[in-house]
Amino acid sequence: MRAVSETFSTVLITSVLLALLGVLSFYTFVSMAGFNTTTEYAYYRQAFLSIGNSLMIPIMGGSYEISVPTHQQSIGYSRIGSISIFLNNTSIPEYYFECTGLISGVRGLSRPNATVYGGNEYIVNDLRLVPRVLETYGQGETKLYLDTCRLLVDSEVARGLTGVTFFYRISYYNLSVKLEYRDRPRGIVKVSMSGSPAIFSGYALNMSIIFTDSIIGRTLTATPRNLSSIQPGIPLVYIITVYNVEVEVN
Repeated sequence: MRAVSETFSTVLITSVLLALLGVLSFYTFVSMAGFNTTTEYAYYRQAFLSIGNSLMIPIMGGSYEISVPTHQQSIGYSRIGSISIFLNNTSIPEYYFECTGLISGVRGLSRPNATVYGGNEYIVNDLRLVPRVLETYGQGETKLYLDTCRLLVDSEVARGLTGVTFFYRISYYNLSVKLEYRDRPRGIVKVSMSGSPAIFSGYALNMSIIFTDSIIGRTLTATPRNLSSIQPGIPLVYIITVYNVEVEVN
């Protein structure tokens, strides 16, 4: 009877120890998974910031690349807004640009909405302000966005024998994304310029530009008065140059 009692006690103690070991293992697994998610997200956040901060390199003719882990997160893209340019009071845009954004997200991690790089201006006069990186949270998911949905504008007034002409040089950097995932623990994000720029030019009596930002749910209308510090007038001469910024993810 005593031997049976000792055996029962041993089995009971072993069972309790195994149960405790199982709970500790599960807790360790959950903790490590949460740690890995947080760590990888922080890496992606820094990667998006680095791409935005270094976009000048490919725009000036070079290329930029960075590696990212692919255990918990990945990179994709989607339409994040548009730019419509109207001339001479028409109801149909003369030029329409659909904006694509680079996206990465993770569930189970809550972060406050923030502008990581750049700003929420849609007309800029500095090439460094063309990229923008946003961090948003909603429906249990934190997302990172990188986009170039804004116009770089330079303007001047020229006086000649025929009078005064108002020049607007407008640049749009169109972001396109190519995905080619490979089975490996780290991915490579490479940014470079693609193809030759497209140039559009002409005269107009007036101009209006509508920016649609799907990320923050905002629509803005701008006129020549918003494009620069010079007083607008006519005739208005515009030169629109569209550059192709290609992001390869593999």
